Amino acid sequence: MFYQYSCSPDGSDGSVVALFDFRNYPTESYNISAQRVLANGQLGSPHIPIIPQSLNRIESVSSSYIKYSLAQGGEVRLELFDLLGRRITELQQSFQQAGLYITRIDTPNLPSGVYLVRLSTPVGSEAARLIITR
Repeated sequence: MFYQYSCSPDGSDGSVVALFDFRNYPTESYNISAQRVLANGQLGSPHIPIIPQSLNRIESVSSSYIKYSLAQGGEVRLELFDLLGRRITELQQSFQQAGLYITRIDTPNLPSGVYLVRLSTPVGSEAARLIITR
């Protein structure tokens, strides 16, 4: 399903219809567009423009760096786990503004293997796989 809609009464003589466009989700942001519709079928004002709803996401992971983007500012926690779910280290914990960030992975004692990197923000969490070869 690419689209989802929602319709709610506006408290007077019409409703507000919202359309959610998920065509590029989860790899990209999704969009929301809304329009007021009067009881007689006419379009009311105001039209609410498309609002991009960007997601926080991990852009790329290498054995040295993690590149991630934040849709909005907030408290950010970036953690490294083994495949059994045990936390190895906390790579980042601070308040960060919306934008693109690169964090260095400084764990020279980690053995070769597969690990998970988790990005947690007030908006939600995302995980990515990290492969270390020595």
